[in-house]
Amino acid sequence: MGEYAVQGIPLVIEAVLGRTRLTVAQLSKLHRDDHIDLDTNFGDPVDLKVNGTVIGRGEIVFDESKTAIGVKIVEISHGRRR
Repeated sequence: MGEYAVQGIPLVIEAVLGRTRLTVAQLSKLHRDDHIDLDTNFGDPVDLKVNGTVIGRGEIVFDESKTAIGVKIVEISHGRRR
């Protein structure tokens, strides 16, 4: 398959906001409106992943016109070797 033949293959990109560790007991006690503290601070860059591999970093942004959040790319690797 040539380089151009694979360009139409769809991929899922994940923006990883943060992580935390909970015990099973802590998880079982969670209720609606509870908060989970993550290991990142507001404004920290987030990892962008494809198939579990980090391909870049970004900043969380809010798009008021769509009432949605997104990611502004600040660093990206297209996986090309030179």
